[in-house]
Amino acid sequence: MEASQAFPKSGPVLQDFKQRLPATLELTLASLLIALVIGIPLGVQSAVHRDTAIDHIGRIVGVAGVAMPTFWTGLLALYFFFYLLGVAPSASASLASRASPITYVDSSDPPFLFVHGLRDDVIAPRQSRLLHDALRAAGVPTGYVELPNAGHGFPMLGASRSVLGDASQLPETCTALSFLRATLGTS
Repeated sequence: MEASQAFPKSGPVLQDFKQRLPATLELTLASLLIALVIGIPLGVQSAVHRDTAIDHIGRIVGVAGVAMPTFWTGLLALYFFFYLLGVAPSASASLASRASPITYVDSSDPPFLFVHGLRDDVIAPRQSRLLHDALRAAGVPTGYVELPNAGHGFPMLGASRSVLGDASQLPETCTALSFLRATLGTS
């Protein structure tokens, strides 16, 4: 690979640079505009109202803006604008679609077996059901098992009876075993 080749695409670096420059400039100008709109009025108010609450808030915002890592500032902005205010950019639907595995479902995907705990507080069972349904609609062999008393990352091997009961007799175990036998072609 030559120095003028981009990794991992192995295309010309200049082509990648030209492709990404508009988005970089947009982000740079937007952040500069936000800094000016917030920073100048806050600085003026701090100067006019020295040693008051406005001045102290201005100092805190100024120091925090410089001292906080950008990834943390970005996460706080997401929380504030999207979660608290409910403001979402128009591109968010496209971004969500690109982040979803359902977008990439294809009939050539390998067989899937979903085993999902209904007490999962990390990934909603609905997400597994949606992916399972999309795979089935594409003709991919899938199996789906829900464990009523299990959470996220439940311990299948050596799990407590409160989660699995008598595992060999559970319909979930029979479903999983039949799926594996049918998919792997074993008896």
